Amino acid sequence: MIDLAVLFAVPLIVTLVSTRYVIDFLKKRKLVAPDAHKPDKPLVPRIGGIAIFTGVTSGILVAMLLFHAKLIDWQTLLRILVFYSVFSLTALIGLIDDLKVLRAKVKTGLTILGVVPLLVAAYLNIITIGRPELPIIGRLRMTLIYWFLLPLAVAAPANAVNMLEIMNGIMPATCSIALTATLVSALILGGRVEAVYISLILLGTLVAYYHYNKYPARIFSGDMGSLSVGAALGALAVIGRLEFIVMVTLFPHIMNAFYVISSVRGLKERREILRPTVVKENGLIEASLNPQAPLTLARLILAKGPLTEKQIVDAVILLEIAASTLAVCSAILMKIY
Repeated sequence: MIDLAVLFAVPLIVTLVSTRYVIDFLKKRKLVAPDAHKPDKPLVPRIGGIAIFTGVTSGILVAMLLFHAKLIDWQTLLRILVFYSVFSLTALIGLIDDLKVLRAKVKTGLTILGVVPLLVAAYLNIITIGRPELPIIGRLRMTLIYWFLLPLAVAAPANAVNMLEIMNGIMPATCSIALTATLVSALILGGRVEAVYISLILLGTLVAYYHYNKYPARIFSGDMGSLSVGAALGALAVIGRLEFIVMVTLFPHIMNAFYVISSVRGLKERREILRPTVVKENGLIEASLNPQAPLTLARLILAKGPLTEKQIVDAVILLEIAASTLAVCSAILMKIY
């Protein structure tokens, strides 16, 4: 049990400490952005992904130390390193986008490259792919189709998480809940040690990061943060053979992404589209009445009338709790049947 505790605690402590320095670093270099959902539009440091990357990296280093202490076997460590490769590659892409804005299609195309470590790992038999498991139905045999769908395993969750990071605290809160459900599911199903370790590393990092990103946010994640966390969830799904579980936990993100892409008719950078919401002088947020504004999850939540930012965030979190509960129920059904 000490290995589980350390893999959660070290990223948590490192992220708690490092985020303070990242905030100061970004402020000094004027890497800030206005908080669009506040009436006075305060400037907030905007590349919190640096702190997230630091936290996850500390967890990977702990995993390597645990391997040397013979608490983690070589095969498990290799799978954790494959995960870290996917996470690091998409974090780099996100950082480039934060410093130099990329076109939406270019960014999406680059996130597809995050699948390369998974492809190499599958070719070398480090991970097993092509047999996703569903409740009641059991394991599917879709080896060839799976290879064609694999590029979406990283790009889809990366961009879906990125699209839903619209207000203070949504990304770390929803992803922490999703990771908790994934962790519980991995424990229920058994035989997915690497999924347990990866979930704990990410969970420790995001729980600590939420302290700074929650309302009112002292730091924004930026694309470096949201893209890498979304990609990490995708990598976790493939490596831990938890594709269906992770897909269910990310249902609010997937639903929001579908609404956005279908309403704007394609992939577009958020700076290229109209804002779906309007901030009133009293701080309440209402849905935009402009027919050209994209349809989003937040806009649907605001259909009955204006709400505060915190109320909108709480509504999204409730949806995530519901989705994650369904994911755990799915894991139980997989275990029973």
